Amino acid sequence: MIERGRRAVRAAHRAEQTTVVTTCPDCGEVRLDVGAVTVLVDEGAAGAVRLAFACPMCRRGTATRIQRAGFGALRSAGASFRLLTRPAEADEAHQGPPLTAHDLDAFCSAMDDPAWPLLA
Repeated sequence: MIERGRRAVRAAHRAEQTTVVTTCPDCGEVRLDVGAVTVLVDEGAAGAVRLAFACPMCRRGTATRIQRAGFGALRSAGASFRLLTRPAEADEAHQGPPLTAHDLDAFCSAMDDPAWPLLA
């Protein structure tokens, strides 16, 4: 995937519009404007980099892992970026029993109340 994508991004730098060539799991090879992709950089997971896009043919949202070498080409081409970080709450100790289906149903019912979130 990235080999084609890198070549397409490099070649497109010469033109006014940058095209990214990647693969949709359902449709195969697709071409997208650089503005239609988002590069996701995971702060954890050894800095994994993914290319997120909606397939122009089937509209399925996809995030494909790319090599770090493609990161610079996409960045210079003007792709948008999002840094993914692990929330601090994920590492907090939690006390009490786990939530049950009944707890979830009660919470959903409370959210349906017009006074939500003003309920006390």
